[in-house]
Amino acid sequence: MPYSDLPFRCERSAPRFDAADPSTIWRYFEDLEVLFARHRVSDDAEKKQAATRYPSIEVERLWKYARAFSDPARSYEDFKEEVIQMYPEITRDRMHTLADLEEAVRQAAQKDIRSEEDLGIYYRHFLCISR
Repeated sequence: MPYSDLPFRCERSAPRFDAADPSTIWRYFEDLEVLFARHRVSDDAEKKQAATRYPSIEVERLWKYARAFSDPARSYEDFKEEVIQMYPEITRDRMHTLADLEEAVRQAAQKDIRSEEDLGIYYRHFLCISR
C-alpha cells in the first residue's frame, strides 16, 4: 500500500507545518502533494490521514475536527480547503500583514546596520514583507 511508504513524522523528508506561521500551510500542502505523486497515493481517505500525520498533536486534533476529514463522501480537496479556511488571517495573495511590516521596521531600528551585508539582510526581509 503506497500510504505506508510515506516518510515518518521526524524524517527529514517529512512535510512541515509551523502553526506559529500559518502562511507555511501553502508549502505544507504542496510538499504533501509531491509525496502523494511520488508514492502514488490516490485514495482521498489516505490523503486526509497523511495530511494530519505530520503537524503537531494540537494541529492534528484541530484538523481532524474538519467535517470533510471524517466524511468519506468529501474529497481530500474539500478537506484541504476546509483546513485552509481555519486560518482566515492568511491568503495566497497576501502572506504578511501591516503589523509584520511594522515589526520588521521596529526590529531594524533597534539594530545597528554596520555593513552592506546587514543592509542586504534587512532589505531582503523588508522587501518580502512589503510586497
